[in-house]
Amino acid sequence: MKVEDAQPWINNYWVDGEWAWQDEYYHWPVQKGDGLIVAKQDYKRFRVVDVWYSDDNHGHFDIGRHIFLEEVTATSDDRPGNTAPSYFRV
Repeated sequence: MKVEDAQPWINNYWVDGEWAWQDEYYHWPVQKGDGLIVAKQDYKRFRVVDVWYSDDNHGHFDIGRHIFLEEVTATSDDRPGNTAPSYFRV
């Protein structure tokens, strides 16, 4: 059994080594290389750098999925921003 099947769908998002936000709403498993447009973060765009699952509810990395992100807003890797610059303004 995989950790994500045994634990709640808690997603912890980390940007630049800092915990940024959490949700329990998105139930698809992101993977390294995926891109995210995050409305709750002023429509910033991110790239998934790594994904870890934790079943330790007493440690620094609490229970759930930990998604490590790199912000790509206004970079050459910002495909949505480069495709629709009038919509995605910095």
